[in-house]
Amino acid sequence: MSNKSKSMSILLAIILLLLLTGCQKEENSFDILVFSSLPDEALEEMKGLAKSELPTDLELKISQYPPVAERLIVEIVSHAGDILIMDREFLAAVYDSKELYDLTEFRNEDNTIELTSFELEALLADGEITEEVEVYDNALKVINFDVYYNESEPIELVAIIPKYIDEKEIAFSIINKLVQK
Repeated sequence: MSNKSKSMSILLAIILLLLLTGCQKEENSFDILVFSSLPDEALEEMKGLAKSELPTDLELKISQYPPVAERLIVEIVSHAGDILIMDREFLAAVYDSKELYDLTEFRNEDNTIELTSFELEALLADGEITEEVEVYDNALKVINFDVYYNESEPIELVAIIPKYIDEKEIAFSIINKLVQK
């Protein structure tokens, strides 16, 4: 093996190692990813609600990203985040009933998300659902954050829990706090 190919192999191994360690989730953290233009005060309020449900051995991390569907999809594909919170408009783009936990046990009149006719048609066409339904079973409205506005429109947030997470019971507990008045 020549020096050049040996150097390239070492460089490739280092890059691969950096990629793998950079993409790993910290063992002792619970991550909430927010894809919205919420103000900092709303994130602090969310952090307070979530932190009350978290065991002391876990660190809560709330990361905010611009409301861009492509970034949201990248985070889901890379299995990032224990709870994903997004602007309502992105839900249909990422909805996958087989890969999200059913949240009907937490559903009530205030946090139910009704399907639009466009969403219903898209989900039927994609095979996500097989019959006409009126509401999402795997997503809920995040309550008490509609007091924040984006260009004179209230921000409507929705939350989902992907099945790839390790801390299902903690996620359910936090969701219950976020979707109740």
